[in-house]
Amino acid sequence: MDTEEKKLTRSEIEEMLKEVEEIHRPRRTVNKDRKPKKKFRLDRIIFACVLVILIVAAVYFGYKAFSSSGKGDAKEKSTTAGADSGVPLKDDQYPEITELVSNYLDAYLIQDDEQRMDEFRKCVVDLDDLSSIQRRDYVSGYSDVECYTKDGPYEDTFIVYAYYHITYKNIATSVPNITEFYVMRQGETRNVYIKNKIPDDVRDYISKVSKDADVQNLEKEVQEEYEAARVQDANLDKFLKDMAQLISEKKK
Repeated sequence: MDTEEKKLTRSEIEEMLKEVEEIHRPRRTVNKDRKPKKKFRLDRIIFACVLVILIVAAVYFGYKAFSSSGKGDAKEKSTTAGADSGVPLKDDQYPEITELVSNYLDAYLIQDDEQRMDEFRKCVVDLDDLSSIQRRDYVSGYSDVECYTKDGPYEDTFIVYAYYHITYKNIATSVPNITEFYVMRQGETRNVYIKNKIPDDVRDYISKVSKDADVQNLEKEVQEEYEAARVQDANLDKFLKDMAQLISEKKK
């Protein structure tokens, strides 16, 4: 015997309620048409009572099953909302920040060392150690830059999640990436710059807002797009594996 509980759909529950309503609906008639009272039939009364009990039980368990199906989601949303910083993520609302990040990325590709350093100085407000800024020989270009921003902890500061595509040399398929920047607007010129030296309180703020659901969802989407690109192009996948291996060996 199948003991699995049958879960009623909302439409089935509504149909059953209509049937019960039809059985117990009062009939309005004028006196001349009113029929003589009949004797009560106990079997009909019992049947009606049992039917009402079954319908009430079906409605209760059906509603319970229907509502419980979304309990996990509701609880998860509530937990996420409770942990959310309340700072909204804005999609590419500052063209000057997008231009800044584009110029910063393109500066890595400049062949001449002095010219490359000059370009970095235009983008970064406190770039002291220039020895780490080198030309990226394995990258042929950056494209599709799109900057998502959250307001920073202070006026005219921004937490930037820069989405862009990287095209590697001799690899046909580009891959998406996302990089975090702390950007500030200069008071007098109103120009924007990437800030390299980040105070501890700002780092704590960035860590907090980066845990928001909107940022986590953005990073998840980019990761899925990244994995899909690797599956699509075997040469790209091999290149990234080789690069990861080299980085791992350098760290040892």
